[in-house]
Amino acid sequence: MGAFLEKIKSLLNFFQKNIWHILVVLEVDFINIAVKFCGGCNPKYDRKKIYDNFLTMLSKYHNFTGVDQNKIYDILIVLRGCTGCNDEYLEVKATHRYFIHDEKEASDIILRIKNL
Repeated sequence: MGAFLEKIKSLLNFFQKNIWHILVVLEVDFINIAVKFCGGCNPKYDRKKIYDNFLTMLSKYHNFTGVDQNKIYDILIVLRGCTGCNDEYLEVKATHRYFIHDEKEASDIILRIKNL
């Protein structure tokens, strides 16, 4: 019984010292981002390049997926090729929605997502 109690105390000590790290890992696991490529009928920038940049900058902390209308996402990113489309994709359930029309906007949104 004494060895068992010592192991419990050791585990409790570990959790007390590492609680912030554990909480961060748990929070990261729950941030899901859906990415929608809008049409592409009139692209003014390289949407694939922007998508790859999102993966490079954020995939360590976020899960990226395609859109599934049966799921609820933390973030929906719509990579629009132009400013002509105004579809907000309301059929996709997401807490935060970001619509990207150019490379500068993409950089700003990466910063906003990092600060969520």
